[in-house]
Amino acid sequence: MNAERWLHMMLKSSYSLVATFLNFRICSCLKALSPSISASTPRNIVYAYPTIEGLAYHLSCIVLHRGRSDEKERCRKIDAMIAQYSIGPSAVLLTGSTGHLGCHLLTNLIKNSAVHRIYAFNRPKNSPVQERHQERFRAAGLDLDHLKSSKLRFVEGDLSARNLGLSDELYNEVCSSQL
Repeated sequence: MNAERWLHMMLKSSYSLVATFLNFRICSCLKALSPSISASTPRNIVYAYPTIEGLAYHLSCIVLHRGRSDEKERCRKIDAMIAQYSIGPSAVLLTGSTGHLGCHLLTNLIKNSAVHRIYAFNRPKNSPVQERHQERFRAAGLDLDHLKSSKLRFVEGDLSARNLGLSDELYNEVCSSQL
């Protein structure tokens, strides 16, 4: 083993040792501050917050709020938002569904029973949008039968145009859906 590799390996192992020591010191200090704070703090806090900024922020929240890190409140708010927008069947306006990622998203949305309508929104091109989807699905090895789903509606429009470049009727339909 050459000296450079040995030094690199030693530095890597010392980082782990320093992180373990720092984790132990933080947990000890929190325990001395308050057993309840210590009990609610992850034992691997250094690894849970691997940046100095993240660790410092989390620790300051714990100390200033006596154990009530605002992380719990943020998680509660995120869960509430997810629940709010996940209730009942929904509709999705998917842009770029003929792209590499878009065709995979489209397949997953079609399979998702919580989604009742999918508007596959794409820019107008020379070939029909259904043809472009079939080409992309073939290239990606996806099941072409998904494109026959009754909940799928192909839409061509312009995001920069009034009403997305859609007819008033279609625009109103999209707007009245549970997007």
